[in-house]
Parts: sequence; C-alpha cells; structure tokens
Amino acid sequence: LKFLLCLDMVMNPLFHTGFSISDSLKSVRKSVLIYETIIVSSIIKINQKRWEIEECFRIMKTEFKARPVYLSRKDRITAHFTTCFTALVIYRILEQKLNEKYTCEELINTIRSMDMMIAPGEGYIPTYTRTNITDALHDVFGFRTDYQITSQKNMRKILNKTKKK
Repeated sequence: LKFLLCLDMVMNPLFHTGFSISDSLKSVRKSVLIYETIIVSSIIKINQKRWEIEECFRIMKTEFKARPVYLSRKDRITAHFTTCFTALVIYRILEQKLNEKYTCEELINTIRSMDMMIAPGEGYIPTYTRTNITDALHDVFGFRTDYQITSQKNMRKILNKTKKK
C-alpha cells in the first residue's frame, strides 16, 4: 500500500500537471518524511504507555500480592485477578485525586495502617498516626477520622456518603 501511494504521488504529477520527475521525487521525499515522523511519534506514544502498563503489573505483583496464585478452579482464579484489577483501578483513581504526590507503597501502607478501635458506647477511636498522607486522604474525601472519637452515628454517615459517590 505504501508503495502504491508513493507510485501514485510520483506518477500523478507527471501525467496530469506536467511536473518533472525531480519535482515529483521531492514531493515523495517530503511525504515519506511526514509519514516517518507520524510513525516515530506513534511509537514514542506506545512506548510511553508501555511503561505505565508494566508499572501496573509491578503494583499488582508487589503491593497487591497478585502472585503466586495457588488456585486451580477457573472461577476462583478469575475472582482473584478481578479483585486485584479492581484494586488497581481504585488505586489509580486515588492517585489522580491526590495529584500523584505519593508513591503506591506510601499510599497502600498508610491506608493499611489506618485502623480504628471500637469503644463500646463511645464510637470509633483512631489507632493510627496522623501524617501528611492521612491529611490529604481526609481532605480529598471530605471527612475526618483522626481528630477525636467518631460516634457510630457519624461513622454510618461517612459510610453512607462513600456509598453514594
């Protein structure tokens, strides 16, 4: 197809407009340069996306512990990787909301450490240490759990609010 396009570009001016062969060849060279530039830019874009894909696999393997999988039934394997993929999508959304300020390891370790202790009759008491990351998470999602005891009523409101989004 490329050959036919080049041949057409060379031959059309010769037959229809009276251009010389050198003018036609200049036109072909210009078209080939444009074509090569398009191909090179496409390859660069694809290569840039490739590292993002590789990073996603690295995150799934290391942070989400997606491997090794000692499952044999297809439905369980599918469920495991669907869970890992969903976690990856949620992480990417969270990463964007936080303007890509923090690494995957920092975010996941912080979220894993954000435990709450239930005080019967009182509510939920944070047992984690407040950091810049926890503050950023609270700011992005519009609620705080690190200042004081969160009553069971307020915790239900927070959970309901997250379900509506």
